[in-house]
Amino acid sequence: MRYIINVIFLIAMNFNFREQELRLARVGLTGVFLIVASLHTLAQEPSGNKRTGMLVLGSADINTMKERVHVGYNLYASGITFDYIVVSGGCGAHDSNICEASEMAALLKEMGVPANKIYKEERSKNTKQNYCYSRVLVDENGTKVINPKDRLYVVSNHWHAISVAARFSAYDGVDAIYHIEGRLIPRASDNVDYTNIYNDQQTPEEFCDVAVGVRKRK
Repeated sequence: MRYIINVIFLIAMNFNFREQELRLARVGLTGVFLIVASLHTLAQEPSGNKRTGMLVLGSADINTMKERVHVGYNLYASGITFDYIVVSGGCGAHDSNICEASEMAALLKEMGVPANKIYKEERSKNTKQNYCYSRVLVDENGTKVINPKDRLYVVSNHWHAISVAARFSAYDGVDAIYHIEGRLIPRASDNVDYTNIYNDQQTPEEFCDVAVGVRKRK
């Protein structure tokens, strides 16, 4: 009789031990699942790190373009730490024979800016397109270069930088600041909102569809 009681006791103890093992296993698996799910979610979300960038607006005139690059380099050398510099301008704008982004990138490299900080936007033909193509520019990994909450300095020797910076701030969630240096003299007909870039109330997608010629304005 005592033998039978001992056997029953050992079986019960073994059952309780295994039940505890199962509980611990369930807890462990649940923890692993939660960690994996959290990592997956973080991987899907854009980086929350606020970066500091520069957008240099190009020009079809080689001398104007060089002046804007110098304005950008002076800002770069001023002590601000820049994570990236976007040079914006396509090839053959206004019947020119230059590829603006490539020229600007080469000049910045000659001045000592690291190549891995420079991103070329090579499709735009005017200021509206500078904004449109730069806002969706991606790096070699397919990640957007300019992101919400970034501090973005929009650089030029012309007041069109005001409108581009204002539109980035209003429609893209970017902390945009215009930086202008130069001796350009305004005409009586000049409007501070260059070609109505900021005050055009269309969504960025609608605005850019018109700007790049996908559709006509309604």
